[in-house]
Amino acid sequence: MHTVAFQAYENLEDVVARPSSSKSMLTEYFGMNQKYPEARKLLYREFPKHYRWIAGNKKWQPRKNKRSQIGRLVHAHPAEGERYYLRVLLNHVRGATSFDDLKTVNGKACGSFREACEQLDLIEHNRTLDDCMTEAATFQMPTTLIRLFATILVFCEATQIRQLWDKHLASMSEDYRRTQSNEAALEQMVLRDIRDLLQSMGKDIKLYGLPDLVDADGSSNFDNTEVTEERQVKVDQEHLDLFSCLNNEQLAGFNDIMDHVTNQKSQIFFVDGPGGTGKTYLYKALLAKVHEVAMTKRQAVETLDRSLQDIMECSLPFGGKVVVFGGDFRQVLPVVTRGTRAQITDATLLRSYLWQKIRKIRLSCNMRARTDPWFSEYLLRIGNGTEETIGDDYVHLPEDIVIAYTDDDEPINKLIEDVFPSLHTNARSREYMSTRAILSTENEHVDDLNDKMISRFPGEEKVYHSFDYIEDDFQRPSRIMQSMQRLLVARMLERGCSYLGSLCRPRRTPHFPSSLRENRSPSA
Repeated sequence: MHTVAFQAYENLEDVVARPSSSKSMLTEYFGMNQKYPEARKLLYREFPKHYRWIAGNKKWQPRKNKRSQIGRLVHAHPAEGERYYLRVLLNHVRGATSFDDLKTVNGKACGSFREACEQLDLIEHNRTLDDCMTEAATFQMPTTLIRLFATILVFCEATQIRQLWDKHLASMSEDYRRTQSNEAALEQMVLRDIRDLLQSMGKDIKLYGLPDLVDADGSSNFDNTEVTEERQVKVDQEHLDLFSCLNNEQLAGFNDIMDHVTNQKSQIFFVDGPGGTGKTYLYKALLAKVHEVAMTKRQAVETLDRSLQDIMECSLPFGGKVVVFGGDFRQVLPVVTRGTRAQITDATLLRSYLWQKIRKIRLSCNMRARTDPWFSEYLLRIGNGTEETIGDDYVHLPEDIVIAYTDDDEPINKLIEDVFPSLHTNARSREYMSTRAILSTENEHVDDLNDKMISRFPGEEKVYHSFDYIEDDFQRPSRIMQSMQRLLVARMLERGCSYLGSLCRPRRTPHFPSSLRENRSPSA
């Protein structure tokens, strides 16, 4: 079970018969376990610590040096089915000698990777999901239950979907029973709702073993649903209010972009401005989200251009769409592994064939530092490369913003006192805590700062235990969650679960327990 690349005209039987197609890191890992007893003590992800992969010969070879190597399995989502369950087994089963051996539990061969995971108690049992639906039915509306059921199908590891359906159909169809008494019709109505929800998440209801739909394709109905939902999108009032707060430069850019959108004119825009000039503020007035293109390799942007042209069947840039990019080339450029300055520059959008077709909107008024015009000009000179430098890499910082470094704790304490003056009396002030922060480039320094900050907070220290799980659409393995032992002072709401476009936005919120210590696993 691995990726094989081939040309469209090639015969699939010939492709499969190639030696290069039959060998992979995983199959050779099985082979090593068959030959060497010491290899059977290792998990697949631990293998690179002791063996080196020779790509040319497609084989593992024992390491001669003791340099630490980290092995990592390619991510898989529960919705991918057997590929996901294969990954789960590889993370827990040592010394497997074949795919069949990997599926064997206590001497009994299982019919699938999923069944093996169930036998080893590595995945969530259907009982847990049944309890979830039962509990939700006591206080949630039927429409919410239908959404929950669809979410379980896509994002959870339900093993007995038909039993779950049969048990909770009555709760999910309760609204429809007021106008419909025919059981078969009720079932079809709920199935159509679930089909639409699954389609919105890119899934097909036929994959889940539910009863058959009478109008199985249902494409026209879903198309109408999508159009209706798009027309009913609610815009937050805070985004509507942003328009009235734009400065003259931002307003000119806003009007130019909206003119092209309203009149359906194709154009690419690039909002250029140093940090603090209000690029993000303008983005929010226009769009829900836009990425910083200055840090993106031009090849990715060019690929998007070709894809949209292909999808829209239009030769205009980005298929004739109005596209708004933004960024600041004075800051971080694309990352090119071991790249020279010329290679890094060549990877930027400035070197793309698209750059000459882009209309530039330039922002120069630093809104963030408008009360300190000298500092604003100082930052601009650094960004433009006109500030006097020491050699090629250093600039001289004003003495009044520098704390001299020494080997003791005095500089750190001085930094904390300057940023958080009178912390003891303001520790429970929401405004005080949310308007100041200390940034660092290294986690080691962050940990040290957090230790010192927490020791200064008044009150009793409490330890909070995690359940090693984040409820969002990014599946984070529990072994990664259990390894996190970071100190937290402010909590981050990190959830992106979407029900047909309804998002819970991440936000940084100050939280004031007596103090927060390590985020430890209960099993630690």
